[in-house]
Amino acid sequence: MTNRSHDNITLRKRLAGLLLCVACGLSLSLTVEAALRDNSSRPGVVQTGQEMPVPVNLQVTLLLKVLTYDRNLSRVGDTLTIGVLVDPDDPVSVAAAEQVTAILAAASGKRVKSLSIRVVRIELRANAPVDERIAESGANVLYLTPGLQTRLEAVVQISQAQGLVSLTGVPDFVTQGVAVGIGARQDKPEILINLASARLEGSRFDASLLRLSRVRVLR
Repeated sequence: MTNRSHDNITLRKRLAGLLLCVACGLSLSLTVEAALRDNSSRPGVVQTGQEMPVPVNLQVTLLLKVLTYDRNLSRVGDTLTIGVLVDPDDPVSVAAAEQVTAILAAASGKRVKSLSIRVVRIELRANAPVDERIAESGANVLYLTPGLQTRLEAVVQISQAQGLVSLTGVPDFVTQGVAVGIGARQDKPEILINLASARLEGSRFDASLLRLSRVRVLR
């Protein structure tokens, strides 16, 4: 078998895997709207102006799958150290961080493109230097929870300057510079990619991902 044939088979398998993740997420959640109704009484799931329209477990599944399409992911080293950014004084941010951290911790035995997964919590207290907190954590991937609007610009500057991958479940954050997020369209999960931000962070996503109907690319 030629290298090109092998690459094509691998690519088809990865595409099928991503679509299966979306399909499974939809069948388990029925629809995003139904999932929101189920979670409406939980803090951390939705906040006006900073909504996370997709349940955290489905977000994490899709975001980790998206990372497998980054042809330059090896730049992070041998381990994906995912820093979950949280404002400890914001109940919504705290609740979201707890959910994301628990799900990522449970996935620590899995691998993303042969890279092991490690999760750390990064507390961004008022007036605390954002760059120092991120540097201390050793994170090479950043997940932004709701409630970080006032620190968003600083985080984006750091992620782009240091080649860190930025992820979120808050669609508005993607329009403001976070590279990859999960949103919803017509009650179905949608992958959002801020292509300019992703490139500044050093990511090079496979064109096959960018062409998927469930992916919206912001240029």
